[in-house]
Amino acid sequence: MIRRRTGFTLLELLIGMAMAVLIAALLSESMFTAFRAQSAVARAVDANRTIDGALHRVTADLADVVPAQSGTGHTLAGPFQGDDQSLTFYADGREPGGSIEPGADVQGNVRMIEIDVEQGPGNSGMELIRRVTTNLLATAQVTPVPQVLCDHVQSFAISYFDGTNWDNSWDSTQTQPANDLPMAVQFTLVRTVASGARPQQEERIVPLACAQPLEGLSSQ
Repeated sequence: MIRRRTGFTLLELLIGMAMAVLIAALLSESMFTAFRAQSAVARAVDANRTIDGALHRVTADLADVVPAQSGTGHTLAGPFQGDDQSLTFYADGREPGGSIEPGADVQGNVRMIEIDVEQGPGNSGMELIRRVTTNLLATAQVTPVPQVLCDHVQSFAISYFDGTNWDNSWDSTQTQPANDLPMAVQFTLVRTVASGARPQQEERIVPLACAQPLEGLSSQ
């Protein structure tokens, strides 16, 4: 009588195990590639979201900008001054024209807002910082708490449109007419999270509703 074989030989088992290992390796490589792509997309989206949120905050502040005018209800408003990396201006802090500043004990009618780039803690790189002074009538000097709008800043640039040209600085105390604002402000923000990663860049031009062309200039 001939017995029918019911098991596998050692060679067949070794071949089966090798094929299983090969298939598992191929699947793991495919999954690793997919996870890596998903992580890269998530980082890119996060970077864009951070940049967009930072510029949205600054844009909202500039929407309430107040020119310095003596003898009016905005006597607390000071000059609009900035260079290519920092900006100080005054904004309406009242409802409904202005937004409430979270965490401020005093919600003044006018706020002083400072935008600047500073070195972050440790090796975190540069940070885009926002400071807001809501009580301009305080009897003692108040140091506003810095708010980090964006971290890992590679570069940040500001330029100011006078109706004809873009300049890298603005001082409303030196304009004609006096205390005038730029027609628009342009921000360029570049952010890099990891070394070797592609930088994320966004530009935004913010027109100022209270601005008028400087004397001797015509808008084009």
